[in-house]
Amino acid sequence: NNFNRTYNSAFDTTVGGAFAYSHTWAALLPSLDAHYYVSDNWSAYGQAAEGFVAPMLFGSFYNPNQPIQPNTSAGLSYLAPEKTMNYQLGTVFKSSKLTASADVYYITNNNQSQQSGVGNLVTIQNIGAVHYQGVEGEATYNLGSGFNAYGNYSRNSYTSALPIFNAPSNTAALGMLYGRDKANASVIAKEIGSRWGGTDINGNDTHFGSYTTVNLAAGYDLGSLGWAKNAKMEFQLDDLFNRTDTIAYAGATQGGNALFWTLPGRMFSLNFSASI
Repeated sequence: NNFNRTYNSAFDTTVGGAFAYSHTWAALLPSLDAHYYVSDNWSAYGQAAEGFVAPMLFGSFYNPNQPIQPNTSAGLSYLAPEKTMNYQLGTVFKSSKLTASADVYYITNNNQSQQSGVGNLVTIQNIGAVHYQGVEGEATYNLGSGFNAYGNYSRNSYTSALPIFNAPSNTAALGMLYGRDKANASVIAKEIGSRWGGTDINGNDTHFGSYTTVNLAAGYDLGSLGWAKNAKMEFQLDDLFNRTDTIAYAGATQGGNALFWTLPGRMFSLNFSASI
C-alpha cells in the first residue's frame, strides 16, 4: 500500500510564503482472517492485520531538497506514518428474529500522531506507542409488522504515556427501526462517553463528560413519477432535543481566552432524489 501527497500553494500561512512538495509513504500490509461455523446460524472469527496511516497534511510538510534523516534532529521534525497491528476475535449469530454480534479487540499503534498546543501555537506531533483494547456488541431484534429494535455498545480503553484526545471510554446506541412497503423510519439515541479533548493554553489536558443525542430519520419510495424513476423523499432531523454540549477544546484567542467546540444543536434536512 502506498500514499502520495502533492501540495502546491502560492501562499501558505504555515511557512509564510509559496510552498510546494510531494512525498510518498509506503508499507506492506499483511492480514489473516479465519472463520469457524459453530452451526448454520452461528459463527466465530479471528482477524489480524497491519495498518498504515500517512501523516496528516498539517504538520507533515516534506522538503525534497532536505531528505528525511530519521537519526538526526532535522529528520525528527517530520511526522512519521502511523503503523498499527490489529487483533480481533468475534462471533456472529443470526436467527429469524435476532441478529447479534460481539467482539474483543487489541490494537497497537507504534507511532500515534496527535495535536499538541503550546500557548497559542498548535502543532501535530508523534507521541509514541499507544495500545487500545475493548469489547463491542451489537444486536437487532425483529418485533414484527416492520419494526426492529436496535442497540450497540462498546467499552474502550488505552495504554499511553499521554492522554489520547477524542478517544471515548464508551459508545452506545439504542433505537427503533421501521421498514415496510415503501416507507422507512428510525429514531436512535447515541451516546459518546467521557474523553480527553485537548490541551489548553496553560498546558493542561481538558476532560469532557459523556453526551447523548437523538436523531430521527424517515423516507418514502415514490417510485416512478413519469419524468423521473426511483424517486425518493428523505427527511433527517439531527439532535432532536437541541443539545449544545461542550465536546472538545478548540484552542485560544490571541488574548488567551479558551475556545471550545460544541454540538451545533438541532438541524434538519429534506432530500429528494430521482434518476432520469
